[in-house]
Amino acid sequence: IHARLGRHQEAATAFRSVLATAPDNPRVMANLASSLHESGLSAEAITVAQQALGLDPSLTLAWNTLGAAYNACGEHAAAEETSRAGIARCGEHAFMLNNLGNALHAQKKLPDAEASFRRALALQESYPECLVNLSTVLQAGGHHDEARLLCERALAIRPGYTEAADALWQVADFWNAPLNGRRLELRRTTPA
Repeated sequence: IHARLGRHQEAATAFRSVLATAPDNPRVMANLASSLHESGLSAEAITVAQQALGLDPSLTLAWNTLGAAYNACGEHAAAEETSRAGIARCGEHAFMLNNLGNALHAQKKLPDAEASFRRALALQESYPECLVNLSTVLQAGGHHDEARLLCERALAIRPGYTEAADALWQVADFWNAPLNGRRLELRRTTPA
């Protein structure tokens, strides 16, 4: 329940409590790894996700968390390898394809990143993070119109989504023009 409510530190504490009584439960380990990653403890999440996969290599959540945690730690080649291994083992899942796209983008493999994000969106079209990630890749390739539409779509799905607003501002800054004849209600915040 804590994880679903975004209380990832509380969820990690609860999962650690369960592991104290059932230390070899790979599903609980996968959930702990996910909560650790979402709490910003990605290096620890890598270790726990690897332990979970050592016990049960079919756990999609563990593969997904491992790829995301590697990306968060700046280990993009490892994230690519892990995401590809997870997809080979568990099939295509939108979250793993998004992780793969992020790893490829970080390594400047833009056509492959675009393909991965598009495959993720084919599986889950209302995935705002992936929409923004694809828009970033498209903008880097000079496809500003489609990038703008993807950001607007992400904001329609999740109003107030800061990353989508920021990406949309970047597209608008490129054109040095208002967005659809108006300025966004969301303003980019800058540190004081």
